[in-house]
Order: sequence, then C-alpha cells, then structure tokens
Amino acid sequence: MKLWEMMPHECDSAKKDYDENLDTSENPFNWIQVVPLVSPEIQKKMGYDHAGPLETSLMLAAAGNRVGLSRLKGDGLWFTKGAESASAEHCAKTIEMIVEYLTGLAR
Repeated sequence: MKLWEMMPHECDSAKKDYDENLDTSENPFNWIQVVPLVSPEIQKKMGYDHAGPLETSLMLAAAGNRVGLSRLKGDGLWFTKGAESASAEHCAKTIEMIVEYLTGLAR
C-alpha cells in the first residue's frame, strides 16, 4: 500500500514504525555516506569558488570551446575574481589532488 493510499491513522502507524527503525541496519539511509569531491585542504590550496580560477580551469578542460575568457573584465563580478588565471595546468593539478584524496579515503 502506498503512503498516499493510507488513512490518517495508518500513516501515523507507518511513520512510527519508520521512526523506530531509523537507527537499524534495515534503513538504507544508514548505508549512504556523503563524501565531498574536494577536501577542505584542496579548497584552500587550489581555490573553490563559482566562476573563479578552479571552476573555470575545470570547465576549460571539460569544454574549453564553451568558456569565454575574453568576456572577463577586470571590474567584473566579485565571484569571477582571478578567473583569468584559469588554465589546463591548474585543472590537471587539482584533478590529481582530488584523485589522491579520494583514493586515500577508499583505503
């Protein structure tokens, strides 16, 4: 029976059963672990901001023909500060650090 097909008292019972089993191994949400792709250390070293050096470097590597570096202006928006320094080398170094970080977590 679907939750939306239940009567209110049946929903209360189903919710109570769910709540009582939250901490058990039967709860699939206990099996999930969220791991950030970029560690705090990598963020500090390589930067991590929207449309800044790191993200722009990643986009240059993934879809360089879609990145318009010529559209950047020195007086641009605060979050694009430093984007003109983006490069494939910055991206490669960042990806190397990410792979090393994730590999370390998997051990």
